[in-house]
Amino acid sequence: MIKMNNKKGQEEMVGFVLIVIMLIAMGLVFMFMIRPKTIVTKDLQTENLLNSMLESTTEGKSVRGMIEDCAINIDCGKTMIEITARLNASLSSSGLVLNRTLNGYSFSATNTPLNISSGLSTLKGNSITALIPLQNSDVTLKFYY
Repeated sequence: MIKMNNKKGQEEMVGFVLIVIMLIAMGLVFMFMIRPKTIVTKDLQTENLLNSMLESTTEGKSVRGMIEDCAINIDCGKTMIEITARLNASLSSSGLVLNRTLNGYSFSATNTPLNISSGLSTLKGNSITALIPLQNSDVTLKFYY
């Protein structure tokens, strides 16, 4: 009786399976690298809007000063109301309509409790952004479309 050695065929199959697994892993990594990312664009118009809003005054105090005061815990509630009113007024005068031409906006200032957002419940997707550093915080305004 002749005894056949099947070990060589088994080793080749194991090698083939390992190569297939490595190719699948590399394909998955490649797919995650090329997937489309959310587009965030720095926008000059948004930056100008944010600058003009920060320089506008209420009762003799600029919004910029109100945000800096809020960073040291002085009257954040009034600042939030003022910023919300100015953003809504800017949107209505520009012709942009929330949930129609614009999905929403968010306004935030680091080191403060100011985090204002309006529009769709999940603000995701493409956005235009403006970031302005202040003395005690950084102010960010994003419009989602």
